[in-house]
Amino acid sequence: MSEIDVQRLKNDPAYWDEVAPEGATHYYEQRTAHFKWFKMDDGVLYHHCPNDGWEPSLRNSQSNPAGDLIPRPTQWRGPEDGLPPVGTVCEVWRRKERVECEIVAHVQSDGVTEAVYQCATDWGWSSTSFRPLKSDKERAIDAAVAATILKDGPRLRFALSDIYDAGLLRLPEERS
Repeated sequence: MSEIDVQRLKNDPAYWDEVAPEGATHYYEQRTAHFKWFKMDDGVLYHHCPNDGWEPSLRNSQSNPAGDLIPRPTQWRGPEDGLPPVGTVCEVWRRKERVECEIVAHVQSDGVTEAVYQCATDWGWSSTSFRPLKSDKERAIDAAVAATILKDGPRLRFALSDIYDAGLLRLPEERS
């Protein structure tokens, strides 16, 4: 097994798909540890044995069995998850428009944590104003809503979502 990039492991959910056994929720970075991969399932911690799969861990007897383990990062879903993690590509509200940016750092000033972001032409920082990039489906639905004379609303978006799922709605750049 190749060496694990711990920094990448802490921040990149996709990296887990490459290196972790299926079901892993935690990693133990101590070099001398016999078991490196763990999963927490219904409050019970399991360690991964390469030949035998998942077995209950002796760490379950501790009051905080996953306390010193690195948890699998989750995808940032939006402001409800706080600031986007470093490395996240998202949108920021900037100069009266939404622009794509990458989060390059978190800084703290006067007790407020802000995300430092890099856009195509410059950079900035904010503690708010971020949202995930829209999916192709969301962008196609937005374009269809903008092209119709119908009133925008959940029923229209639901119908357009079904049309997109059926393969009948494409983004303007996909049309020939």
